[in-house]
Amino acid sequence: MLFLAQGTVSTENRIPLWNSFSSKTSEEHDQTDGPNLNHVGRWWTLSGTSVFCVFESECIESIIDLMLKFTPHMDTSSIEPVCEDSMLIKCFKKTPFFEENENKSSKETETEKDTDELEDESKKTLFMVRWTIKYDNIIKKLNEFANMSEEDLKTPPSINIVGRWSNTLGNGGMAIIESDCVESIIDTLLPCSTMDNTLTVEPVTKDALFAKCVKKSPFYSKEN
Repeated sequence: MLFLAQGTVSTENRIPLWNSFSSKTSEEHDQTDGPNLNHVGRWWTLSGTSVFCVFESECIESIIDLMLKFTPHMDTSSIEPVCEDSMLIKCFKKTPFFEENENKSSKETETEKDTDELEDESKKTLFMVRWTIKYDNIIKKLNEFANMSEEDLKTPPSINIVGRWSNTLGNGGMAIIESDCVESIIDTLLPCSTMDNTLTVEPVTKDALFAKCVKKSPFYSKEN
């Protein structure tokens, strides 16, 4: 099962936690988290005040151990089950609320991006997109989502979807996207902001770049 863990680092613990985190590689951190956790991805806000982690596990004890390890360093922390798009759609189609779109084209186009346009992808900025759907709009939006083809879900070549997860209630979720084109991000997300209860976008970064920047700061002190 997939889980999203997130936390806001308390002010007094930021420098110690940053130093501790930056003194090890991501692989070393994953190993110390336990053998029963499979990390999908971990991202930091650029200020280093919040961290988000998606991981897979079937062991509740290991999940509790992980949360207890970091909770003392956080002002707030939470964990919730999430799922891939395909699982949400599969489950929704079994409910009495699903209405298949008769006009839906049976032809689905593979989502492909030109390799030349993405060859400099490593230099693009990562963004976290989070959304919730209004209570009175959930069934309508889930029906629309369940009837979408691969072509409908296709993003502009300037936007690469790293991962997208929905909460198990289907009323919200998050995505990590990669792009260097603000205009494309606005064009893609602006129509969604009219139908969602909340829609936020903020830049994030991976472990390696965050650790690199911490090591250049005046308060970095390597752990023994």
